Amino acid sequence: MRLVVFDIDDTLTRTMEVDGECFLQTVEEQLGLDTSQLRWSEFPHVTDTGLLDVLFRKARGNPPTLGEHDRFLARFFQVLQAEHGRNPHRFRAIPGAREILTTLRNSDQWCVALATGAWFRTARFKLLAAGIDPDGLPFATSDDHHTRAGIVTRAIRRAEEAAGLTEGFDAIVAVGDGAWDVATASELGLSFIGVGPPERLADIGAQVGVGDYTDPGTFFSLLEQATTGQ
Repeated sequence: MRLVVFDIDDTLTRTMEVDGECFLQTVEEQLGLDTSQLRWSEFPHVTDTGLLDVLFRKARGNPPTLGEHDRFLARFFQVLQAEHGRNPHRFRAIPGAREILTTLRNSDQWCVALATGAWFRTARFKLLAAGIDPDGLPFATSDDHHTRAGIVTRAIRRAEEAAGLTEGFDAIVAVGDGAWDVATASELGLSFIGVGPPERLADIGAQVGVGDYTDPGTFFSLLEQATTGQ
């Protein structure tokens, strides 16, 4: 049995932009920071928990308490919901994503897991808003760990438990859109397939990838190639 681990924002859903905007709005409201010069690539851990830790230290000199963390998340979720109410078109699935997930979920050769740097509450909201039901899938988020590698590792472990495996998967492929996804796959020794336009894939260092999932034959061919030799 083999496993595919999908990122979410701009991998399954076209939500990276709106998620980032809502997160920054919440940072400005809650912490009073000027976010105009923030660049996610400059943070050590590009996860919601990791970002919040750095931003609280910058604004207040200390990491957030549990209460401060929960209040920030609650407000962020409200901002995200409000934006969806105004502009639902900003929460849509990557073309073909729903169909690819359905095919993989029905496969007797592949298992699927989700691993995202977002918090569970906001990640699930974005998936459902885009017409993707994540319920029943092994799912790891920024609630589980502050590092990308920790999140992906947790997703893999949950997928192993769900599949009843005691010795692990025969092969694992990570699918994502960011440079941090490429770095995490390399750190964990996973094959990687990028999602996005060719210039974006070149920028993040992805060796292979797809623009979207509208050609399932190409995607599954890349999956097969990625697991050869693992």
